[in-house]
Amino acid sequence: HYDQRSACKSGRLNTVFHKDNQNFADTVTVSQHVNDCIELTLWLMKVPELTDSVRHGIFLIGGSWGSMLATYAVQQRPDLYRKVILRGVVSDCPQSEILSNQFIESRMKYYQYSEDTIRTTINAIGKPPYGTHIDILMRQREWLSAMGGMDYASYIYGNEFSSVPVPIPRWWLSHCMSKALFTCQEMSLLDILEFKAHMTRTLVSMWPTVEATIMSDTVKKLDIPVLAVHGVHDNCTAHSLVEGYIGSLEAPEKYIVWFEKSGHSPHKEESLEFSKVVEFFFADEQSERSSQGVKANIIPKYTCKYPLKKLD
Repeated sequence: HYDQRSACKSGRLNTVFHKDNQNFADTVTVSQHVNDCIELTLWLMKVPELTDSVRHGIFLIGGSWGSMLATYAVQQRPDLYRKVILRGVVSDCPQSEILSNQFIESRMKYYQYSEDTIRTTINAIGKPPYGTHIDILMRQREWLSAMGGMDYASYIYGNEFSSVPVPIPRWWLSHCMSKALFTCQEMSLLDILEFKAHMTRTLVSMWPTVEATIMSDTVKKLDIPVLAVHGVHDNCTAHSLVEGYIGSLEAPEKYIVWFEKSGHSPHKEESLEFSKVVEFFFADEQSERSSQGVKANIIPKYTCKYPLKKLD
């Protein structure tokens, strides 16, 4: 079990000073996370129980900000990895944040909020970039979730349970988060109580860098096969920008899978289908793929019936 720098159990190191008196929290940067990922990979490749399975390289999956992390790690050390899956793909962060706010406004109109309420909400959210104003970023994400921009279930909530369009209640979102935390076997009570503080510390350190990132400017080529998986209803990492980035990316093989009933987390929302796609992509030989009865290159854009759409 591994918690990335400044998260959960690793977060307690935030208050520990190194010998040079530099606070551990000051090392929470994108570049340091990439170095940590590579170091962890090298460590795993030396574990005796894993030697046979990883001797040809490790399969890597990165989701949301982790898609950026995985991309940078593969860019720097392609020799360590065999294939990479990017979920909830970070592509053009500045444009994605603009589209995210536009989605909130359009959904508020759909839910028949008054013009005054819409204007007050949009003004409270403000315009990106948010920099170190994490409280405003969190307010934006709360409204994005309430308006159905994070997951498919929230997106259809108003249509499924009410004859009048209504957003999913924000208290319910808090309940779901609390339930997830308190039922997570890997987290102690202390981990749960410290969760928000560690998350805030991480965002203060990293968000200004992350939200300014345009991946097509920083990573134009990867030397291993790439699969992007993305929810059609993802308005956190804007779905409309993904195919443009993956299409421009130079790689030996690159594929994209769209999940029709998912938002930002298809691995949770359509977990069975996601698992099938992962298993299919990580199969070593084309014969293994064919034996599963799945054909590449012949799928419509928005479907998971056939897992892979190869981008030339």
